[in-house]
Amino acid sequence: MEITLGCKKWSGGRQYGLRLYDSDIKILGTILVHPSANKHWNSFSEFGEKVLAGKHPGAYSRHVTVSDGENNINATATFSQDGNSFQGYITASHGTWLYDYVTNRMGDDLRCEYLVGIDKDFVLIPHANNSIYVELDKKEKIGKGRVKKLLKKSHGKVPGQNLAEIGLYFELLEYDKLKSEFPQSTHKVLHRYPSIFSEIQLLKSNNISCDIDIVTKNDKVVKCVEVKSVSMDEGEIPFSLTLREWESRVWCRKHNIPYEIVVYHHFRYQKIRREVIQADDKLKRWASGYYCLLANP
Repeated sequence: MEITLGCKKWSGGRQYGLRLYDSDIKILGTILVHPSANKHWNSFSEFGEKVLAGKHPGAYSRHVTVSDGENNINATATFSQDGNSFQGYITASHGTWLYDYVTNRMGDDLRCEYLVGIDKDFVLIPHANNSIYVELDKKEKIGKGRVKKLLKKSHGKVPGQNLAEIGLYFELLEYDKLKSEFPQSTHKVLHRYPSIFSEIQLLKSNNISCDIDIVTKNDKVVKCVEVKSVSMDEGEIPFSLTLREWESRVWCRKHNIPYEIVVYHHFRYQKIRREVIQADDKLKRWASGYYCLLANP
């Protein structure tokens, strides 16, 4: 949800942070359906009813991760009573990048995105200007350009849906990261797209499915990497594995070949967090299909 955050100071100038305004809080409250971080309230609406009735109910709070696309910080969003209306704030602790961020923009109002999760929410703030959406549009343009270039080079195709295009973009991000980690003098990082089969005989003959193979120069398999992308505008949802991917993970574990699942949690083309699931990590699977979450994150 789009919200406006003000860079403010309060408590006689002793505290700095981001202010949430009453008009946005009232709308945001309709989707804050999860319990308060302090467990005092089952939802914002339960808290809000007390405020509107003229009671003094204390505060409703949420654990949040604030991200400017370059830096992340864990904080608390606190919602409290202000007469018969609401006020909200995210305090920036001294010595953090968020404190410097607020200081440098003191008095500015910022267009931001608030994403509601189950146990934690995510607040996306702009990195270099006053609107996150200007930066999101720029990242989307760059991301689509990278995918288009790959498709042209490989003569590959993806379905017209934006979801498939974004998924391929995050594969490219992971491919770039792995190339920077494994020296070209000793290793090969192989992005399979547009093929679904490996060019490494051991993996190909055993029908191993993944997006990226890392091997030595003499083709000894170092690890297999499957990349997933999960859009945070739908909350914290599971990622999906095909049956072939699930069985590939099992085969690799039996043969002592690392099989990583890398999950990019994102909003549009902006990465929010990168989660790495190792071969020995247990997955919780839904009976309706291969929809998975890490069992003990």
